[in-house]
Amino acid sequence: MSLKDCKAKSPYSFQPLWNRYSEKFDTHFNSVLKILEQRFSAYPSLHNAWGSLRSYVANKGKRVRPQLFLSSYDLFAEDEGYITEGILDVACALELFHTFALIHDDIIDESHSRRGEPTLHVRLHQEKSIQDSQNCENLAIIFGDILFGYAMECFVSPKLPSYFATRALRYFLRIAQDTGVGQAIEIANLEQTLAEVSEREILDTYYLKTTRYTIEGPVVIGAIMAGAQQSILSEIRYFTQPLGLAFQIENDLHELEQIDQAKPTLAYDLRSGVKTYLLKCFYDALNGKDKLILENCLRPGGTADPLHQINRLLRKTTVKKNLQAMTVRFFKESKERLHESTMSPVKKQQLQALIDFLSKNSHHSESSSNGDYRI
Repeated sequence: MSLKDCKAKSPYSFQPLWNRYSEKFDTHFNSVLKILEQRFSAYPSLHNAWGSLRSYVANKGKRVRPQLFLSSYDLFAEDEGYITEGILDVACALELFHTFALIHDDIIDESHSRRGEPTLHVRLHQEKSIQDSQNCENLAIIFGDILFGYAMECFVSPKLPSYFATRALRYFLRIAQDTGVGQAIEIANLEQTLAEVSEREILDTYYLKTTRYTIEGPVVIGAIMAGAQQSILSEIRYFTQPLGLAFQIENDLHELEQIDQAKPTLAYDLRSGVKTYLLKCFYDALNGKDKLILENCLRPGGTADPLHQINRLLRKTTVKKNLQAMTVRFFKESKERLHESTMSPVKKQQLQALIDFLSKNSHHSESSSNGDYRI
């Protein structure tokens, strides 16, 4: 049963649709990995390393992007969303690109775990696939590039109508570039103080790295593949903009929970000095002396227990409460923008179910058995 088959009653439920597709997606994703394995098997020197890569890729997360893509396609397709192998190829492309991004992020962040398991460069070293740790990082980067290349190949599957596939690929490549720009801005801002970084630029990185990459992109690409008109694509981008901001700010607030729950090593952005919107609002709410203390906490080696100090300062302000209220407003604004669209009432209700789903799952970082909450 697709979303179109749901009776016109409220509330709609977004999750059951993915439950129907998840097994089919998993099967197809495994077939994609087998194709990659066949390519690697031609080179004996990569046998062990492929095993490490496959284990890393198989350690799946929430798969939010395939969920949103397949659900969007199902909603907008005239044939009631029949999911072909070509459409599953595109869903796999989104997941492979995400895996590529995670591999590179783990090296940039010098991370040792991902979803409760070793990161790829650490896994390569632990499993003796490669002996030298620097070579492990280098190989992980290349493996990520290979996954990116294969993701692009999935978009040009002969099983897809070429016109829609070309439009979707062009849109996806722009998303990929914007994601990189957002990451580049975030890294460049590590060199800046909170006083020097503008609130506008931080929100721009949220739009580039979260709204477009995690939410807007998969939903728009699903609609493109379903043959939706340009006006519909514009309306999707419009209502997903505040949705992405709410999603990311919720994640910032989630980092504070890690401190409260005595899990400070999980608060990556706070530990590494990433200029988040939370920190910027926090900084602006402090007096001159406390501003200096906060900046010192964010400076490498600046204080012995920076997260404890940050938490102590935070309790002097209403920033946490204000941002919690802001996310509620953003989720509400997303629904209001959706309501203004020219889509049918049924489609609006179904997309509102998507908003409700994301609002309830807005900690987009992945939880796991050992408490690694990063995506």
